Amino acid sequence: MNHPVNSAYVATSNVDNTHLPTRPLIRVIGETDDNAAPASTMQVADALIRAGKNFEIIVRIQGISRRRSNCYN
Repeated sequence: MNHPVNSAYVATSNVDNTHLPTRPLIRVIGETDDNAAPASTMQVADALIRAGKNFEIIVRIQGISRRRSNCYN
């Protein structure tokens, strides 16, 4: 993030805590996500790479947002 954040944000930040996962991750991103910009997922991906973590990114293009309950179908 490009603005000051407090310690509560840092403690729960996916970017700042990429060293914590012990199993491979899957990140899902949709083009109409109304909660987080696609750039946020790319920031997490960059941090995961720097942390040496195994992960996959699934990009859903056709109008899928995180609020769709059946995004895997």
